[in-house]
Amino acid sequence: MKSLIILLLGLVAANPGVAAPGTYDLKRCVNRALEANRDLLIAKTEEERAGQQVREAWAGAFPQLTLNGTFNRNFQLQKFYFGDDFFSGLTESGDTLGGEGAMDPAMPESDGVEIGTDYDYRATIDLRQPIWLGGKVGAAVRAARSFDQLTRNSAEASRRSIVHQAKILFYSALLARDELAIYRASQEQARRHFETTTIRGEQGLASRFEVLRAEVELANQETPRIEGENRYKQALNRLQVLLALPVGGDIEITGEFRYSPIPLERLQVRRGEAKEHRPDRLATLHNVNVRKQVLRASRGDRLPNLYLLGSYGFQGASNDLEFSARERSTFSSLSLEVGFPFWTSGATTARIGQARADLRIAELRLELMDEEVKREVRSAVLNLEAADDRVYAFRKSLKLAEQAYEIAETSYENGLLSQLELLDAKDALTESRVNAIRAVNQALVAQAEWELAVGADWEEQW
Repeated sequence: MKSLIILLLGLVAANPGVAAPGTYDLKRCVNRALEANRDLLIAKTEEERAGQQVREAWAGAFPQLTLNGTFNRNFQLQKFYFGDDFFSGLTESGDTLGGEGAMDPAMPESDGVEIGTDYDYRATIDLRQPIWLGGKVGAAVRAARSFDQLTRNSAEASRRSIVHQAKILFYSALLARDELAIYRASQEQARRHFETTTIRGEQGLASRFEVLRAEVELANQETPRIEGENRYKQALNRLQVLLALPVGGDIEITGEFRYSPIPLERLQVRRGEAKEHRPDRLATLHNVNVRKQVLRASRGDRLPNLYLLGSYGFQGASNDLEFSARERSTFSSLSLEVGFPFWTSGATTARIGQARADLRIAELRLELMDEEVKREVRSAVLNLEAADDRVYAFRKSLKLAEQAYEIAETSYENGLLSQLELLDAKDALTESRVNAIRAVNQALVAQAEWELAVGADWEEQW
């Protein structure tokens, strides 16, 4: 009940969609609930994001190519200045700066030498291929895959929870509708009896007390009918909230209470397979796998990293933008880069400790989930078995009540039975009819709980 209240509160802000009030059977209610629920839309978006994370993790194992380019217009070139000691040293050694026509060794120091051209460009394609990263790339890929499965199972768990809530509220509305029909039929039956008794009284075949007693019985039928109408309206309101329909609009539900017990062998088989079919349990399991890979990646931070680096480029320099063959050149290189995290001031150790703790928490949650699945399945089976017994007992009781009322009505018409005995038989029949449909409703709810506990889809046939 608590989870139902939380879900209903969360759906107040749900997308009202475009579905108009009308006639809804169980299938349409479920489909509408799935379409209108924003939590499920969020879960599906998370699923798409997880798929992109897998792609991102794989990208870390493949080469990265970077294209860089520059073009410069140099308005003032750089100058290099040589001190007097430089030129005097050349003179003393007998060297010149280029022979005939070369720079005068006595050049003033302040003139300097310009380096560069008016225009230059450079373009490179750089390759960076990871060869070994301490196992972090593989761990990242496996973690991303597990997280993708986690989000998929979480979305499926949300979907099944919404389906379950839709079924419960639909059954509640169906029960309120059928109860109201029984109370109305009982009231109509009391009205016919009152009219018959009134005629018999006018004919002297019934006493004044019998007429008054029939009138009292007719008045007493008003209260159950009013309460039944209120319960039916409240049930429809709750269903409309779940379906994100305008509250108070015209809505009608169709369908009948049909219940068939699940075969015993099927119960036993699905009981043993519950862990493999529960999406919430599978999501918890994949969370453990994610934490394992995070721990492996954290340990990889202590290992060396090896990269293959490559570069290819071309460049040119010119004063007139023509860039002749002598003014252009290409270059290329290939190298290995090794990095070893020698000392990180304890940061790596701290990350490993956190990852180890997160893994232990995930494992404990998985253990708790396994225990919870066992308890839920056992409880669901017990409730289902009890519901089967109630359905059988109340169906049998209903048949007896119908036979008893037929006999009482015939006997009363023949003067062999008192009015009070006839009214008692009628009340017993009404109560048996209500108990019978309530028993079927409880059985359907118990079956829905069992389906949720063992991870069965609601459209599976038993």
